[in-house]
Amino acid sequence: MSSCSESHPVLPPAMEPGNRLENYEVEEIIHMGTRSTVYRVRELGTARRLAMKVPGERFADDAQYLESFHRECWIASRVNHPALLKPCLPAQESPFLFQLYEYIEGPTLRQWMHDNPRPDLESVRKIIEPLVSALRALQRRGMVHRDIKPENILLPAPGKPVIVDYGTVQVAGLQDLGASTKEGEVPVGSVDYIAPEYLLQNTASALSDLFSLAAITYEMLSGEPPYQFRNMVYRPPKSYDAWHYRSLRQVRPDLPPWLDLSLQKALQPRPGKRHQAFSEFLQDLRQANPALLAEAFSRPLIQRNPLRFWQSVCGVLILLALAQAWLLSQS
Repeated sequence: MSSCSESHPVLPPAMEPGNRLENYEVEEIIHMGTRSTVYRVRELGTARRLAMKVPGERFADDAQYLESFHRECWIASRVNHPALLKPCLPAQESPFLFQLYEYIEGPTLRQWMHDNPRPDLESVRKIIEPLVSALRALQRRGMVHRDIKPENILLPAPGKPVIVDYGTVQVAGLQDLGASTKEGEVPVGSVDYIAPEYLLQNTASALSDLFSLAAITYEMLSGEPPYQFRNMVYRPPKSYDAWHYRSLRQVRPDLPPWLDLSLQKALQPRPGKRHQAFSEFLQDLRQANPALLAEAFSRPLIQRNPLRFWQSVCGVLILLALAQAWLLSQS
Protein backbone atom coordinates (compact mmCIF):
# COMPACT_ATOMS: atom_id res chain seq x y z
CA MET A 1 0.00 0.00 0.00
CA SER A 2 0.95 3.65 -0.06
CA SER A 3 1.59 6.31 2.54
CA CYS A 4 -1.19 5.15 4.90
CA SER A 5 -0.30 1.47 4.71
CA GLU A 6 0.54 -0.56 7.82
CA SER A 7 1.76 -3.73 6.03
CA HIS A 8 5.53 -4.25 6.40
CA PRO A 9 6.54 -0.85 5.07
CA VAL A 10 9.97 -0.12 3.67
CA LEU A 11 11.46 3.19 4.78
CA PRO A 12 12.81 5.21 1.84
CA PRO A 13 16.53 6.02 1.95
CA ALA A 14 17.78 9.55 2.52
CA MET A 15 17.31 11.50 -0.71
CA GLU A 16 18.80 14.55 -2.39
CA PRO A 17 17.32 16.91 -4.99
CA GLY A 18 17.06 15.06 -8.29
CA ASN A 19 16.41 11.64 -6.68
CA ARG A 20 13.17 9.86 -7.48
CA LEU A 21 10.88 7.75 -5.35
CA GLU A 22 8.11 6.02 -7.25
CA ASN A 23 6.38 8.74 -9.26
CA TYR A 24 7.93 11.68 -7.38
CA GLU A 25 11.11 13.64 -7.95
CA VAL A 26 12.75 15.46 -5.03
CA GLU A 27 13.21 19.18 -5.66
CA GLU A 28 14.19 20.42 -2.21
CA ILE A 29 14.74 19.27 1.36
CA ILE A 30 12.29 21.37 3.38
CA HIS A 31 13.09 19.98 6.82
CA MET A 32 15.48 17.34 8.11
CA GLY A 33 15.16 16.14 11.70
CA THR A 34 15.84 13.02 13.72
CA ARG A 35 12.23 11.86 13.56
CA SER A 36 11.42 12.66 9.94
CA THR A 37 12.45 14.44 6.77
CA VAL A 38 10.15 16.56 4.63
CA TYR A 39 10.84 17.03 0.91
CA ARG A 40 9.29 19.20 -1.75
CA VAL A 41 8.60 16.82 -4.61
CA ARG A 42 7.24 17.08 -8.12
CA GLU A 43 4.74 14.49 -9.29
CA LEU A 44 5.94 13.17 -12.63
CA GLY A 45 3.41 13.51 -15.39
CA THR A 46 1.41 16.27 -13.73
CA ALA A 47 4.21 18.59 -12.47
CA ARG A 48 2.14 18.99 -9.29
CA ARG A 49 4.25 20.02 -6.30
CA LEU A 50 3.65 18.19 -3.03
CA ALA A 51 5.27 17.84 0.38
CA MET A 52 6.55 14.33 1.10
CA LYS A 53 7.16 13.28 4.71
CA VAL A 54 9.42 10.28 5.35
CA PRO A 55 10.18 8.65 8.73
CA GLY A 56 13.71 8.86 10.11
CA GLU A 57 15.77 5.75 9.33
CA ARG A 58 16.55 5.18 13.01
CA PHE A 59 12.85 4.42 13.62
CA ALA A 60 12.62 1.55 11.13
CA ASP A 61 12.07 -0.98 13.94
CA ASP A 62 10.20 1.31 16.33
CA ALA A 63 6.64 -0.01 16.25
CA GLN A 64 5.25 2.78 18.43
CA TYR A 65 6.77 5.51 16.25
CA LEU A 66 5.60 3.84 13.03
CA GLU A 67 2.09 3.51 14.46
CA SER A 68 2.20 7.22 15.29
CA PHE A 69 3.38 7.99 11.76
CA HIS A 70 0.45 6.04 10.30
CA ARG A 71 -1.89 7.86 12.66
CA GLU A 72 -0.81 11.23 11.22
CA CYS A 73 -2.18 10.24 7.83
CA TRP A 74 -5.40 8.96 9.41
CA ILE A 75 -5.86 12.20 11.34
CA ALA A 76 -5.18 14.41 8.32
CA SER A 77 -7.77 12.52 6.29
CA ARG A 78 -10.47 13.14 8.92
CA VAL A 79 -10.25 16.89 9.30
CA ASN A 80 -11.09 19.40 6.61
CA HIS A 81 -10.42 23.05 7.31
CA PRO A 82 -8.68 25.85 5.37
CA ALA A 83 -6.20 26.34 8.21
CA LEU A 84 -5.30 22.64 8.49
CA LEU A 85 -2.85 20.93 6.13
CA LYS A 86 -4.54 18.64 3.62
CA PRO A 87 -3.26 15.16 2.73
CA CYS A 88 -2.87 13.91 -0.84
CA LEU A 89 -3.22 10.25 -1.71
CA PRO A 90 -0.49 8.74 -3.90
CA ALA A 91 -1.44 7.93 -7.46
CA GLN A 92 -0.35 4.31 -7.02
CA GLU A 93 0.31 1.76 -4.31
CA SER A 94 3.87 1.57 -3.04
CA PRO A 95 5.91 -0.66 -0.70
CA PHE A 96 7.58 2.48 0.71
CA LEU A 97 6.31 4.30 3.78
CA PHE A 98 5.79 8.01 3.18
CA GLN A 99 3.07 10.62 3.38
CA LEU A 100 2.04 13.21 0.81
CA TYR A 101 0.50 16.57 1.65
CA GLU A 102 -0.37 19.71 -0.25
CA TYR A 103 2.72 21.86 -0.68
CA ILE A 104 2.32 25.26 0.93
CA GLU A 105 4.76 27.98 0.03
CA GLY A 106 5.20 30.75 2.54
CA PRO A 107 7.07 31.78 5.67
CA THR A 108 6.51 30.22 9.06
CA LEU A 109 4.80 32.29 11.71
CA ARG A 110 8.21 32.45 13.40
CA GLN A 111 9.61 34.26 10.37
CA TRP A 112 6.58 36.55 10.31
CA MET A 113 7.25 37.45 13.94
CA HIS A 114 10.86 38.32 13.10
CA ASP A 115 9.69 40.52 10.22
CA ASN A 116 6.90 42.17 12.27
CA PRO A 117 8.34 42.80 15.74
CA ARG A 118 5.63 45.23 16.95
CA PRO A 119 2.48 44.45 14.98
CA ASP A 120 -0.85 46.16 15.54
CA LEU A 121 -3.60 44.19 17.24
CA GLU A 122 -5.73 43.85 14.10
CA SER A 123 -2.89 42.16 12.17
CA VAL A 124 -2.51 39.65 14.99
CA ARG A 125 -6.25 39.01 15.16
CA LYS A 126 -6.36 38.20 11.43
CA ILE A 127 -3.88 35.38 12.02
CA ILE A 128 -5.25 34.09 15.33
CA GLU A 129 -8.91 33.91 14.30
CA PRO A 130 -8.45 31.22 11.58
CA LEU A 131 -6.25 29.24 13.99
CA VAL A 132 -9.00 29.34 16.61
CA SER A 133 -11.41 28.00 14.00
CA ALA A 134 -8.97 25.21 13.04
CA LEU A 135 -8.43 24.13 16.65
CA ARG A 136 -12.19 24.07 17.18
CA ALA A 137 -12.45 21.77 14.15
CA LEU A 138 -9.94 19.41 15.80
CA GLN A 139 -11.82 19.66 19.09
CA ARG A 140 -15.08 18.58 17.42
CA ARG A 141 -13.26 15.45 16.26
CA GLY A 142 -12.04 14.72 19.78
CA MET A 143 -8.50 15.80 18.90
CA VAL A 144 -5.93 17.89 20.77
CA HIS A 145 -2.92 19.12 18.80
CA ARG A 146 -0.52 19.54 21.77
CA ASP A 147 2.27 21.24 19.79
CA ILE A 148 0.92 24.57 18.57
CA LYS A 149 3.96 26.76 17.99
CA PRO A 150 5.11 29.33 15.38
CA GLU A 151 7.28 26.77 13.57
CA ASN A 152 4.22 24.58 12.88
CA ILE A 153 2.24 27.38 11.26
CA LEU A 154 2.78 28.59 7.67
CA LEU A 155 1.50 31.83 6.16
CA PRO A 156 1.01 31.36 2.39
CA ALA A 157 -0.96 34.63 2.29
CA PRO A 158 -1.71 37.46 4.73
CA GLY A 159 -4.23 36.34 7.31
CA LYS A 160 -4.27 32.76 5.92
CA PRO A 161 -2.35 30.59 8.42
CA VAL A 162 -2.10 26.82 8.03
CA ILE A 163 -1.16 24.32 10.76
CA VAL A 164 1.18 21.83 9.11
CA ASP A 165 2.07 19.09 11.61
CA TYR A 166 -0.06 16.27 13.07
CA GLY A 167 2.72 14.29 14.74
CA THR A 168 1.62 15.07 18.29
CA VAL A 169 -2.16 15.05 17.90
CA GLN A 170 -3.99 13.17 20.64
CA VAL A 171 -7.22 11.46 19.61
CA ALA A 172 -9.87 10.58 22.17
CA GLY A 173 -10.26 6.82 22.50
CA LEU A 174 -7.11 5.75 20.65
CA GLN A 175 -5.10 5.36 23.86
CA ASP A 176 -7.10 2.23 24.70
CA LEU A 177 -6.56 0.47 21.38
CA GLY A 178 -3.18 -1.06 22.22
CA ALA A 179 0.28 -0.48 23.60
CA SER A 180 1.61 0.86 20.31
CA THR A 181 -0.75 3.83 20.43
CA LYS A 182 -0.13 4.80 24.06
CA GLU A 183 1.66 8.01 24.78
CA GLY A 184 5.00 8.02 26.52
CA GLU A 185 5.65 9.52 29.92
CA VAL A 186 7.44 12.60 28.54
CA PRO A 187 5.13 15.30 27.13
CA VAL A 188 5.71 16.40 23.56
CA GLY A 189 5.68 20.02 22.47
CA SER A 190 7.76 23.16 22.74
CA VAL A 191 8.50 24.33 26.29
CA ASP A 192 7.66 27.98 25.49
CA TYR A 193 4.09 27.08 24.50
CA ILE A 194 3.30 23.85 26.34
CA ALA A 195 0.38 24.04 28.76
CA PRO A 196 1.30 23.61 32.45
CA GLU A 197 -1.12 20.70 33.03
CA TYR A 198 0.48 18.80 30.17
CA LEU A 199 3.96 19.41 31.52
CA LEU A 200 3.06 18.61 35.13
CA GLN A 201 0.55 15.78 34.69
CA ASN A 202 0.91 14.68 31.06
CA THR A 203 -2.78 15.43 30.50
CA ALA A 204 -4.02 17.59 27.65
CA SER A 205 -7.35 18.96 26.49
CA ALA A 206 -8.61 21.64 24.15
CA LEU A 207 -7.79 24.13 26.92
CA SER A 208 -4.14 23.10 26.50
CA ASP A 209 -4.25 24.14 22.84
CA LEU A 210 -5.96 27.38 23.92
CA PHE A 211 -3.06 28.09 26.29
CA SER A 212 -0.53 27.49 23.50
CA LEU A 213 -2.41 29.76 21.10
CA ALA A 214 -2.62 32.49 23.75
CA ALA A 215 1.14 32.16 24.34
CA ILE A 216 1.71 32.69 20.61
CA THR A 217 -0.61 35.71 20.63
CA TYR A 218 1.32 37.23 23.52
CA GLU A 219 4.66 36.64 21.79
CA MET A 220 3.43 38.04 18.47
CA LEU A 221 2.54 41.28 20.25
CA SER A 222 5.50 41.50 22.64
CA GLY A 223 8.35 39.62 20.96
CA GLU A 224 8.79 37.46 24.07
CA PRO A 225 7.09 34.38 25.55
CA PRO A 226 4.70 35.11 28.45
CA TYR A 227 6.55 32.73 30.77
CA GLN A 228 10.29 32.26 30.77
CA PHE A 229 12.06 29.45 32.61
CA ARG A 230 15.75 28.72 32.82
CA ASN A 231 16.73 25.14 32.00
CA MET A 232 13.09 24.02 31.83
CA VAL A 233 14.06 20.85 29.97
CA TYR A 234 16.41 19.73 32.74
CA ARG A 235 14.68 21.39 35.70
CA PRO A 236 10.97 21.56 34.88
CA PRO A 237 8.52 23.33 37.20
CA LYS A 238 7.04 21.21 39.98
CA SER A 239 3.75 23.05 40.54
CA TYR A 240 1.40 25.58 38.97
CA ASP A 241 2.81 28.23 41.29
CA ALA A 242 5.99 28.32 39.18
CA TRP A 243 4.17 30.24 36.41
CA HIS A 244 4.15 34.02 36.98
CA TYR A 245 2.43 36.12 34.34
CA ARG A 246 4.24 39.27 33.26
CA SER A 247 1.95 42.05 32.12
CA LEU A 248 1.95 42.58 28.36
CA ARG A 249 1.90 46.31 28.99
CA GLN A 250 5.39 46.21 30.46
CA VAL A 251 6.69 45.79 26.91
CA ARG A 252 3.70 47.18 24.94
CA PRO A 253 2.23 50.08 26.97
CA ASP A 254 0.48 51.24 23.79
CA LEU A 255 -1.90 48.26 23.92
CA PRO A 256 -5.16 48.53 25.90
CA PRO A 257 -5.33 47.16 29.47
CA TRP A 258 -8.35 44.98 28.63
CA LEU A 259 -6.25 43.04 26.11
CA ASP A 260 -3.66 42.32 28.78
CA LEU A 261 -6.41 41.03 31.07
CA SER A 262 -7.76 38.78 28.30
CA LEU A 263 -4.37 37.21 27.66
CA GLN A 264 -3.72 36.83 31.36
CA LYS A 265 -6.93 34.82 31.70
CA ALA A 266 -6.17 32.62 28.68
CA LEU A 267 -2.68 32.01 30.07
CA GLN A 268 -3.77 31.03 33.56
CA PRO A 269 -1.58 28.08 34.67
CA ARG A 270 -4.58 26.16 36.02
CA PRO A 271 -6.90 25.19 33.14
CA GLY A 272 -10.05 25.73 35.20
CA LYS A 273 -9.27 29.44 35.48
CA ARG A 274 -8.82 30.01 31.73
CA HIS A 275 -11.47 30.78 29.16
CA GLN A 276 -13.46 27.57 28.93
CA ALA A 277 -14.05 27.82 25.17
CA PHE A 278 -12.14 29.11 22.17
CA SER A 279 -15.08 31.39 21.37
CA GLU A 280 -14.70 33.14 24.74
CA PHE A 281 -11.00 33.76 24.10
CA LEU A 282 -11.71 35.10 20.62
CA GLN A 283 -14.46 37.39 21.91
CA ASP A 284 -12.08 38.82 24.51
CA LEU A 285 -9.49 39.53 21.80
CA ARG A 286 -12.07 41.60 19.94
CA GLN A 287 -13.42 43.77 22.71
CA ALA A 288 -13.13 44.51 26.42
CA ASN A 289 -14.72 42.00 28.79
CA PRO A 290 -16.63 43.98 31.45
CA ALA A 291 -16.39 41.11 33.95
CA LEU A 292 -12.60 40.97 33.66
CA LEU A 293 -12.34 44.75 34.03
CA ALA A 294 -14.57 44.76 37.11
CA GLU A 295 -12.61 41.93 38.69
CA ALA A 296 -9.30 43.62 37.95
CA PHE A 297 -10.28 46.97 39.45
CA SER A 298 -11.64 45.29 42.57
CA ARG A 299 -8.27 43.74 43.36
CA PRO A 300 -5.75 45.53 45.62
CA LEU A 301 -3.20 47.69 43.83
CA ILE A 302 -0.38 45.26 44.68
CA GLN A 303 -2.19 42.59 42.64
CA ARG A 304 -3.38 44.86 39.84
CA ASN A 305 -0.08 46.62 39.28
CA PRO A 306 2.81 45.44 41.49
CA LEU A 307 5.25 47.84 39.85
CA ARG A 308 3.08 50.89 40.55
CA PHE A 309 2.47 49.65 44.11
CA TRP A 310 6.15 49.45 44.94
CA GLN A 311 6.83 52.74 43.17
CA SER A 312 4.19 54.31 45.41
CA VAL A 313 5.70 52.69 48.50
CA CYS A 314 9.16 53.97 47.55
CA GLY A 315 7.73 57.45 46.95
CA VAL A 316 6.11 57.51 50.38
CA LEU A 317 9.32 56.33 52.05
CA ILE A 318 11.33 59.03 50.26
CA LEU A 319 8.85 61.70 51.40
CA LEU A 320 9.03 60.42 54.99
CA ALA A 321 12.82 60.46 54.88
CA LEU A 322 12.85 64.02 53.54
CA ALA A 323 10.36 65.12 56.20
CA GLN A 324 12.42 63.51 58.93
CA ALA A 325 15.57 65.20 57.64
CA TRP A 326 13.79 68.57 57.55
CA LEU A 327 12.54 68.12 61.13
CA LEU A 328 16.03 67.23 62.33
CA SER A 329 17.45 70.29 60.61
CA GLN A 330 14.94 72.51 62.45
CA SER A 331 15.71 71.12 65.90
